[in-house]
Amino acid sequence: MPGGKFPLPFKAVGDTLWATMFYLWGLLLVPRISIFRAAAATLALTFAIEFLKRLHTPWLDSLRAGRITGFLLGHTFYWHDFASYALGTLLAIAADAGVLLRRH
Repeated sequence: MPGGKFPLPFKAVGDTLWATMFYLWGLLLVPRISIFRAAAATLALTFAIEFLKRLHTPWLDSLRAGRITGFLLGHTFYWHDFASYALGTLLAIAADAGVLLRRH
């Protein structure tokens, strides 16, 4: 089944939220980061992790066997995940910009 355990629309929502989570982690770890840099870091990290799913070595697959590390590293490469990561990053940017506008 494309998309793993869940039908594609549900997986796409999860992948979108996954990218948003990385954006929020970036804001928490580096509070003064610009929106542009947070977005660039989010896309670079999520895209790199997606490409890493194409690599299968014993040590990497053993990391993927863990619940948390498996969640963070993922298991199967899908090209359509890149669109979800971009959408999640755009949604995070929009929410972040909205918060910044309300503060001023």
